[in-house]
Amino acid sequence: VVAAIDGDPSGDVAALGAPIGDLLAACRAAGPDGAALAADVRSLLRDLVDAEIDLLSRPTETRPAAPPASPTGGTR
Repeated sequence: VVAAIDGDPSGDVAALGAPIGDLLAACRAAGPDGAALAADVRSLLRDLVDAEIDLLSRPTETRPAAPPASPTGGTR
């Protein structure tokens, strides 16, 4: 997983799917000790998803609207 993060300077998180899947498969194959690690990995993934949802649910900063353009033509 670390190699996938370090090897992808673009920050493409999709590249993490396969290494995380491999890690979880290795945990299942390792028996009870691996099950504990797998539970920790799933907990971290839940925390990441919760943080992303929190960020996405925040309002975006808006810029004030530009003042209306001055009218042209006409007489006063």
